[in-house]
Amino acid sequence: MRMNILLKNPAAALKNRKQIAAMPEICKQIAAMPEICKQIAAMPEICKQIAAMPEICKQIAAMLEICKQIATMLEICKQIAAMPEVINRCVKR
Repeated sequence: MRMNILLKNPAAALKNRKQIAAMPEICKQIAAMPEICKQIAAMPEICKQIAAMPEICKQIAAMLEICKQIATMLEICKQIAAMPEVINRCVKR
């Protein structure tokens, strides 16, 4: 009986064939759903991490400032290390 309907309505038969041909692709998408669901479930955690970024950026900026100060201290240390040489030259004159 179903075959009769399809023969009477070739457009419907073609539509059904297209739907059946699309099934493997639809099945792949359905098979991917659990993975997509895991990713969606992880979103709130990712959002928390993104929300923490400005604080992390402030800390990084503070570290860079500390690094500049350390570089300055190293320069001062080099100058202090050179002092005995400078003092020796002054004393010899």
